[in-house]
Amino acid sequence: MVTCSVVAQALQVLCLLTIGSWNFRVYAHAQDHDHSNHHQSLDKPDGSDLKFKHTAKDGQAMEGNRRSSKETLTFQDKTEILNFMIGPEDFFQQYISKRKPVLITDSIHHWPAYTLWSEEYLTEKLGDETVSVKVDSQEQMSMKKMTMKEFIENYKSDPLTLSQEVYPSLDGDISVPTCLKCASLFQGSFTTDMQISSGRSRSSLHVEEKDALLCALKGNQSVTLVSPLESRNLRADEGNPIGTSPIDITQNIDSISSDRYMTFDMHEGDMLYIPSLWWRQLSLHQGGHIIVMVSWILKTGILTGNIDHNKFKNPGSKLSFSDALIQYEEVMQQVGRTAVRPQCQDEDTFMNDYAFESAKDETHDGPDFNEDEDCHFDRDHQLSPCLLPEDACDAGEEELECTRYVLEYCYEWEDRGCVVDLPQALNRLSHAELEDLQHGHSHLEP
Repeated sequence: MVTCSVVAQALQVLCLLTIGSWNFRVYAHAQDHDHSNHHQSLDKPDGSDLKFKHTAKDGQAMEGNRRSSKETLTFQDKTEILNFMIGPEDFFQQYISKRKPVLITDSIHHWPAYTLWSEEYLTEKLGDETVSVKVDSQEQMSMKKMTMKEFIENYKSDPLTLSQEVYPSLDGDISVPTCLKCASLFQGSFTTDMQISSGRSRSSLHVEEKDALLCALKGNQSVTLVSPLESRNLRADEGNPIGTSPIDITQNIDSISSDRYMTFDMHEGDMLYIPSLWWRQLSLHQGGHIIVMVSWILKTGILTGNIDHNKFKNPGSKLSFSDALIQYEEVMQQVGRTAVRPQCQDEDTFMNDYAFESAKDETHDGPDFNEDEDCHFDRDHQLSPCLLPEDACDAGEEELECTRYVLEYCYEWEDRGCVVDLPQALNRLSHAELEDLQHGHSHLEP
């Protein structure tokens, strides 16, 4: 079990910093705030207006400009680009365990979605579905409900963006990437989200909780990634909501260490691996865009190892969000160095062959975790949060009490769960929930 003494020290005052509304499950439901939906309009188009005509043969490039195989990107020549797909063993050993972003070019041309997801197809499949759409005007951002048909008819002329989970009827159009075909690595549950927009916009600088592959079905974009180790320079503690940065990285890149950020130029058919809790900002070029995000959680025990306790210092009187992100990255990099190469068997499957966690799924409305679900905390400890009664972490005030209990537990005991789950928990909170947990002590008992 991975432990870290700095957590017990730092969480003494984290109970005052406090967090709220924590889903204790290893994989989280859709967040209350969607960082990727905070967009800024661009004054100028950031690329050419694309033609979305694909060739009939899988694997061939579509019409439009493509990079040459010799083209290089930023990040001091350390940015990695693969012009071929790799297997899950190499993907895990070279990139996931090392938390190293990589762009895999021309890697999703074989997906049915790549050729099928036209405006006509989406209207036919989902035209009557009611969707929530972001309206991004110069004055303010707002949400509006409309049918998918209405959105398709208007999104290119109006500043509209659709961002949500992929509908089950479309899951069969998405192939499981070869680099993820490994039952021994992943929980067996993937999350897929889709975004459709007209481009000429830029997302906020934000973090997401899971490792993910960003897949460009339509349109070109630039993606800037920044290591969590730069969280203080990114003013992470000033973000509102938590998990966003108040700065535009494209305008403040000089403040970041040159070996801790990179910018990728993505074209249609490319996929980009983004490690969990890395800062990312997307700049969509002009023209229609369809993006699919495939995210996952590794099985418990895949990344294990001994933590060098001397490496971590008490950050002071308060463990901030920045501190939590930095500590998380340092721990995960250290553990990743001793990761064992997995043994995987290829599986030619599609996303609809997997069990999906979904905010639309009403079959999982019980407590946040139970005996059948993985829990990062030590089950052998008699006070482990994993041993709380099943109804102790129901939504509402019970969930708040559950969070209090975990904070007090982490102050008293060294536990891997305190290190691994803390940044994700902080990322889900509102400022009101932070204030709420500054008072009282938990009355829960396992």
